[in-house]
Amino acid sequence: MACATLVGLDVAVTVALWPTLVRPLWYDEAWRAYHISVGAGWFETLRTANAPLSFGWFTVEKLAVTIGGNTEGVLRLPQIVALIALSLFTYALGRWWLSRPAATIVAGLLTVNGGLLVYGMQLKSYLPEATCAVATLYLWLRARRAVNTGSSPWRAQLGMAGCVVMSVTSLFVLAPLLVLDVLDALDARRVVRAGRVVYSRRPAVLRLVGSVLVCATGAVHLAVFVLPQSYLAANPYWRNFFITRNNAVGQLRTAGWELPRNAFTAAMTRPDGQFGSPFTGSPLLADPDHRLHVCVVAGALLCWAVGSYVAARDRAGRALLVALGGTLLLIVLASARGQWPVGFVRANLFFLPLLYVVAGIGASALVGLARARIGQARIRRLWRIRRSVPVIPTVIPMVAAPLAVIVAAAVALTAVSTQRIFQIRASAHGPLLLGDMRELVATAERTARPGDIQIVIPGRWDERQWYKAQQYYVSYYDGYQTSAMPRLAIAEVNTLVLPPLGWNTSIPPFLAARPDAGALYLITYNLVFPESLHSLDSMLATLGWCPDDSGRRSWPLTGQLTRFIHCPPSATATATR
Repeated sequence: MACATLVGLDVAVTVALWPTLVRPLWYDEAWRAYHISVGAGWFETLRTANAPLSFGWFTVEKLAVTIGGNTEGVLRLPQIVALIALSLFTYALGRWWLSRPAATIVAGLLTVNGGLLVYGMQLKSYLPEATCAVATLYLWLRARRAVNTGSSPWRAQLGMAGCVVMSVTSLFVLAPLLVLDVLDALDARRVVRAGRVVYSRRPAVLRLVGSVLVCATGAVHLAVFVLPQSYLAANPYWRNFFITRNNAVGQLRTAGWELPRNAFTAAMTRPDGQFGSPFTGSPLLADPDHRLHVCVVAGALLCWAVGSYVAARDRAGRALLVALGGTLLLIVLASARGQWPVGFVRANLFFLPLLYVVAGIGASALVGLARARIGQARIRRLWRIRRSVPVIPTVIPMVAAPLAVIVAAAVALTAVSTQRIFQIRASAHGPLLLGDMRELVATAERTARPGDIQIVIPGRWDERQWYKAQQYYVSYYDGYQTSAMPRLAIAEVNTLVLPPLGWNTSIPPFLAARPDAGALYLITYNLVFPESLHSLDSMLATLGWCPDDSGRRSWPLTGQLTRFIHCPPSATATATR
């Protein structure tokens, strides 16, 4: 029943967000689609990926495209499956400490988390990463239980190996658990030597060997497949989120404050460069939602504190705390080495399920304590036990305060999550950064003729990542040719992709080498400065190219397509000659 409820919630969320799942790709979704659609030489192209992709996720996406076609809905389908898996694995993990209703509530609230839905339902690996993080811990606990009951842990450990190949971030969770495996093996050895054989040393060692092999699998995957994708190492995008000697205190303070403030409520994480997105700021920072935000933060702090205390008293609970604490520590260490961003950034959404489970343990403990105290008070009142201080007036305020905080936090969290879902759905009907790239490419291909050439100027950021969005939709339309709407993609040899500056030295020789070109298509993305466009038009006029007014179109937050035709060089060019 609980699993059916969660799957039903996943279906409801998917239906609510369906317009965003079938809309054209936007922002950095498209360059991921480009790498997925590349045929021969795909691994070499991954070396220029704007963020490293894991082999498992990459393979699943390519398989989905092979079976279902190269469309936006098919590309986003694995994320829908990951959302369902995330709900079920979170429920399964929560059942180690929580009742069925409590585990269902925790998994359900995680399902509608704003940050996971905003970023996870795009063509990105954030939902699979969160799913693999919670699955890794769950399978590790299953492996430990199997060893303690005399069963084989290899099936669970095989699942863990799949997680580390599917998601690089699984290593953050698995590495601290490997430390526990080492301690368990040493503890078994110590018990045997003391002459008090509680359990055999051999199963603990076998489990340790299995965990080492799983970690080795993750390390090989990291070294062979992920690290060669080193483009981001030289990109300054995440540089402000690395810990240095000068900013360590400030970075850690900011990261510590962001967890309770944003973990349950944020629809966007830092840094947010997605211009045109409705999530460029958190509406919870302003009234009237600010009061909801305060309730959520208070509830989070209370539940995390109580949950950590309760979990620390349980063997499995200590593994949960070690996995969460070790993950946070490894993120800090990786950030200090300039290899991973610190703080509540979208790359760190993967450990949200662990935070939710700890909060669920705390909330469940408080509710249980309140019920016990109220029950004791009723019994004392029934038997008319005389006390110097009245029982009911003393007990009720003690239990009412934490219960009120939990209830208020749960109601506020539900309201905020509903608000986020409506925001995400509304974003499907407005312009998004590079959100009209599909239409731009279709317009160019409908009017292009053999012999035409094109110049692409992506903007102020890395030009190749933006051009990949255009290349993806070229391949997209290659698979959907129709006789009624013939399309022609301009050949790569007749394409010049330029950085934001330095046009004067690149464009003239490109045009001079193609004197018999038909029309010139100039594609400028939205980040090109308007004054730069005017100077570019003037320069092209001096080279004998004039804009065709009927061939100029623009799309908000995406860019502009201008068709140029041959014309006599302008007076400026003549005077220069």
